[in-house]
Amino acid sequence: MADHGEKQLALKKNFKSAIMIGNSCAVKSFIETGLNLNVPFKNDEPPLLIALRYVKGDNLMEMITLLVENGACVNKSYGHVSPLIWAMVRGPDVATYLLNKGADVNEAGDNSGNTPLIAAVEVSGKDRGRIHLVERLISAGADINKTNSTGSTALHAAVLSQNNEAIHMLMKAGPHLEARDLRGRTPLLTAAYKGNVNAINMLKSYGADMRAVDKYGNSALICFLQEHHDAEEEPLRLLAFDNIEINRQSKDGTTPLMVAARRGLENAVRILLELGADPNIIAQATKPETALSIVLEGDPICDSGLDCARHLIKHNGLSNLPERCWKFFFQMISFDERDMVQLMVTNGMAPVRINIRIVKEFLPYNAADKIVRSGEVKLSPLATAVLCNNLAITRYLVENWFLTPADLVGSLELRNLRSVLDETYQMECLRFLNENLSQPMSLLQLSFVAVSAQLGGVEGRKERVRKIPLPNILKDKLLFRRGNFPNGIIL
Repeated sequence: MADHGEKQLALKKNFKSAIMIGNSCAVKSFIETGLNLNVPFKNDEPPLLIALRYVKGDNLMEMITLLVENGACVNKSYGHVSPLIWAMVRGPDVATYLLNKGADVNEAGDNSGNTPLIAAVEVSGKDRGRIHLVERLISAGADINKTNSTGSTALHAAVLSQNNEAIHMLMKAGPHLEARDLRGRTPLLTAAYKGNVNAINMLKSYGADMRAVDKYGNSALICFLQEHHDAEEEPLRLLAFDNIEINRQSKDGTTPLMVAARRGLENAVRILLELGADPNIIAQATKPETALSIVLEGDPICDSGLDCARHLIKHNGLSNLPERCWKFFFQMISFDERDMVQLMVTNGMAPVRINIRIVKEFLPYNAADKIVRSGEVKLSPLATAVLCNNLAITRYLVENWFLTPADLVGSLELRNLRSVLDETYQMECLRFLNENLSQPMSLLQLSFVAVSAQLGGVEGRKERVRKIPLPNILKDKLLFRRGNFPNGIIL
């Protein structure tokens, strides 16, 4: 019995070798011994699949014909890949032959549950010379709406492979445009994810829902921004077609602008703001976030981060900035980033104090150590500029009255600051303070600083200023915008 088993194993091994090299005569001889053509070889595949995988050149059709005519099943068996799936790869002649022999056009033909139609769409996406396979399968009765294990239809597959010819063929057959894969993506959402403008326009023209969202609440615009680094203008404008879509929030509150900000897509941030994106929408996830807070808590010092921040600040992005993000303003002061400091001051930043532990890392070591020992707990923007010996920013803040009550003449904080400057030999800033903040301030200046302090921090400051009964010129001054102040004082 053992000898018989070994002989059968050797026979099948030789049969497989004959198939693989395309030796039709040898294969015919083996068939005549009565081998079952539909039973897989040990730990292997049925003969027809072996032929489809390995036989090369002109011998392929001859071998396929020989096996099928002698009883090889043209459909999937024993859990293996469907012959018709392999035929999509091997060529149209093989596929046509198997279809004519009764191959099931709707069989889930591989471990991913792909149908022959889905396979044909993917193959023709790589080799457009095989696009007629899609049409052939549709005409043979392929179910265009059948899904694979990921929930994708042939239309999803066509969009993913950017096979616009296949999309056109499928659209003529009337597919379900709103079919959803396991992530809840429709073909249009998939097209947005791939950035396929032609597919988006085609699906739109056939009536696809441009407002569809996936299972996470992500719109087509968010799907596009999540994937693309360059964020081209055409798909952005196509998908951001009104204020609802521009500002649509996902289930976790994320807006398209937040996605662009998080990924440092400066061009996308600029375009979205131009189209009307609201930078002050708040996402309530683990903590309240705005588009600007996302940038500032990421890597704001990189070029794209600073560019994104500038665009957002210019478009009123400071209005809902959480207190934890004020650190960035003090960081810009310490780095002597004058343009950014001025941009923030004139676009809604408030003269606020911040815990010294937060900004200590930005200060010169000696100055930081001494100011802590003096008992100071918080620092103002002015104190930060002075301790960093940034005279230009110091002068700018004083001349624009961007001061806190702690910066007023006679305050304990100002005396401590002078002492630290003296001990650390920062004579230039010390001289400036002695020249400009030694004499009693005018009632106008004192009143201004007091009112400014009462207006509070950054969040909602512009709205609070708008509501107080003061002339617009005073409101502009309280928001540190440029203009003429009474009595000829130039802001």
